[in-house]
Amino acid sequence: MVRPLSRVMRLALRLSVCAFLLLPALQAHGQATTAGTLTEGAHVDVFLTGTLTHTGFVGSDRGLTGGVNYSLRHIFGFEPAAELRATTSLFSASDAAHERSFFLGPVVRRRIGRFEPYGDFLWGRGTITYPGTYLYEDNQYVRTAGGTHEYGGGLGIRLNDLWSLKFDIQQQHWNVPVLPTGQTFARSASFGVTRRFGLRHDKELPPDKNDPKWHTVCQDHPLLCKK
Repeated sequence: MVRPLSRVMRLALRLSVCAFLLLPALQAHGQATTAGTLTEGAHVDVFLTGTLTHTGFVGSDRGLTGGVNYSLRHIFGFEPAAELRATTSLFSASDAAHERSFFLGPVVRRRIGRFEPYGDFLWGRGTITYPGTYLYEDNQYVRTAGGTHEYGGGLGIRLNDLWSLKFDIQQQHWNVPVLPTGQTFARSASFGVTRRFGLRHDKELPPDKNDPKWHTVCQDHPLLCKK
């Protein structure tokens, strides 16, 4: 069943569009004053993934996750970042519980060649909508709303300086009044793409444009060769 976008998800998508519109300014900011040499620094990642969530109730929820990640300079080989992400239910069975949520918090990752493993701990708010009504102790519940947190990690695989694949696994903790324990742990898995803006790096171009390495470097690092 197709479900309407929540306000949180609409906001996340608008932030993503704004980031794309600001690309020229971010790219210009990322270029160094010395031609042919760039240094690594802060950058912004915008990601969009398909997400499968098991809420701990009936069925699995299928939706979209969008977010923005602001990374700082490397510290002792690690890259700290702040992340805002939102998830909304889109294509799910009518007999499954649906989740909408947004989270904010720190992320730490490490670059190993083209691979970027990371871990996170995020806080936020959200809602779980039950299929039909959920009867517990003579009370009927349609949805649960409130604060939540999640933790997990994932792997980014860099295709080039601008694009990478994103694999993500999270576990969420929800306080719910419809279970004897008063809580449920939702688990989600996501796969999608990440677009990087404002990237700066320390790769250096060969001084001679006729050098075969010039073309190879420009293919892998298009921002370095952008005029």
